[in-house]
Amino acid sequence: MDDGGARAVRPGEHLIVEEEPALEDGGLYLVETPDGVHLREARWEGGWRFVPWVEGYPAFPLEAVRIVGRVRGVVQYDLL
Repeated sequence: MDDGGARAVRPGEHLIVEEEPALEDGGLYLVETPDGVHLREARWEGGWRFVPWVEGYPAFPLEAVRIVGRVRGVVQYDLL
């Protein structure tokens, strides 16, 4: 989710993901749908929704996803 901001995840970076986290408003989560795996920000809007940072991508209600985990860090590895 490279929106150009400081929290962006850019191509070539690896995610550190905590499995089985508690949901937290504003947290970044890796969620799975029948279409694949997506990075989304959790938001409480009368119910949990996972929304993209970049317009044009779908948001998902909690009932439509399997939460893989919460993103706790991003690292860049340079291969020798």
